[in-house]
Amino acid sequence: MRLAILSDIHGNGTALKAVLRSITQREEEPVDRILCLGDLFNGHGSGEEVIRLLDENNVELIRGNHDDEVVPWDAIDERHHFLVQAMLEWDSNNLDSILLSRVALLPLSISVPLEDGRMLCAFHSNPDNLCDMVNSPTITQQQFDAVFASMDADVLVYGHYHQPHVLSMGGKLLLNPGSVDGTVSFEPDFFARYLIVDSMEDRLVLRHACVAYDVAGQEEIDKQTNAPFWQFRAQLKQYDPQQ
Repeated sequence: MRLAILSDIHGNGTALKAVLRSITQREEEPVDRILCLGDLFNGHGSGEEVIRLLDENNVELIRGNHDDEVVPWDAIDERHHFLVQAMLEWDSNNLDSILLSRVALLPLSISVPLEDGRMLCAFHSNPDNLCDMVNSPTITQQQFDAVFASMDADVLVYGHYHQPHVLSMGGKLLLNPGSVDGTVSFEPDFFARYLIVDSMEDRLVLRHACVAYDVAGQEEIDKQTNAPFWQFRAQLKQYDPQQ
């Protein structure tokens, strides 16, 4: 069984199109299932194209923190409140309300039995807390035990952090596919990322992949739609000159 796993699109339809083209046309073997780990919208200006592309490719969807109807303001860095508010307003003004309601009802996790008898559980960050920042590449044993040790799964796949990684901890495998949007700093790095998981009877074969996409083309869409990332790139640099 072959899985393709992607996450954190943030309304970047141009990057998603490149990833899906790579998965469906360029992979040497077809995939059996495509999973998306959430954060479909909030950021770029191609939100409705994103959901159309995901539906056309039968992608199984999981809810991310940016897809939820509840905004945990206390958990968000105060300097980013203006950006989150802009995202909420932009989505409300530009995306169909039925579409937003559908996304807000997506499941928090998907479990997939693997060929070697193990169970893979896919979720956005923590199935019990969409904004939990525990699943970073620097997770400690104490953090892992508190959140993941009791989960009835052997392979944990999550997004939220836009950094691809493979970790082994507490007898479990922790995987992050990276971000389709391809950024950790609100500035594009010209690559969209995804993960291929080949499940065999005796092993897993993992491959992180990245594909170039038309960054300038998406920026033009963002400009035309006055998308949140376009609005606030300059303001973010005021708060953090390294952004």
